[in-house]
Amino acid sequence: MTLTQFIKEKLWFMPYVLLACLWAGAWSYTWDITSPAGDDDPREADDQMRLIKAGFQERFNVDHYMAASAVNVYDAADTGKHRQVTFREPITVPATVAADEAVLFTRDVAGKAELHWIDEDENLVQLTTAGGLNVDANSVIAGDLITSDLIVDGTIDTNDLADESITTAKIADANVTVAKMAAGAAFRSYSGSAVHNAAVATSFGTTTLDLSAIVGANVALVVLRCSPNAYRTLHAKPLSDTGTWNTGASESGASSCAVDNGKMGILVCTTDSEGKLDLSTNLSSTWTIHLLGYIK
Repeated sequence: MTLTQFIKEKLWFMPYVLLACLWAGAWSYTWDITSPAGDDDPREADDQMRLIKAGFQERFNVDHYMAASAVNVYDAADTGKHRQVTFREPITVPATVAADEAVLFTRDVAGKAELHWIDEDENLVQLTTAGGLNVDANSVIAGDLITSDLIVDGTIDTNDLADESITTAKIADANVTVAKMAAGAAFRSYSGSAVHNAAVATSFGTTTLDLSAIVGANVALVVLRCSPNAYRTLHAKPLSDTGTWNTGASESGASSCAVDNGKMGILVCTTDSEGKLDLSTNLSSTWTIHLLGYIK
């Protein structure tokens, strides 16, 4: 066999490989549906089969895992699994979607490819926008979809909400109603033992009522049931608030309640940022105080 014959018969595919390498972002193996031609030598069939396998592996390996498990062998256990999903170009909304099917696709929105979803009833949802999730109350979160069984107790805390992120503009008028709140969601009842049963000083800065173990180390509005051992007036303020307060037997600037011996009074006050109160009374006395509930 001459060199010319060898090149013609055995290396016929090399020009295609070279052209593919010169093409920007080209494949190593050209996928030409017109090759082999009908009059090509049948002895080249094995070469064509190998090219088909190599070309398929190269393309399939872009979005799917198909790495070599041995030399020229691609039988790893994870072969065929997705490594990523690449959407080539934005398309228009599919005209129809067959029953029991749905379509995930990209679509041009303001010149950017955004992820969309359409179900068999042709309900269209745009899932992304400007590099983030498209949280649209009219499409992503439909009415009545968020119910108490979808939110685990205590999972939404201050770390989940940016400061001042909930504004009146975020809530449509008259949408927050009693029917939308679970019982106790706003006011948390407490039925434990007395939170204080001792003497209270006659000036602020001496008697601290620490409720942080119950309400948390944060500001909370607390409702207290108070009972003295003689007719007295109890005053309460946030512990960390060291301003000048007007207190006395009958005139008070702080939260206060006047109660007779053996009777009970209600006092409502806010704690400081650590869940603590500062207490005082007009005359030396012992107070029994129960926490009825709180809002934080």
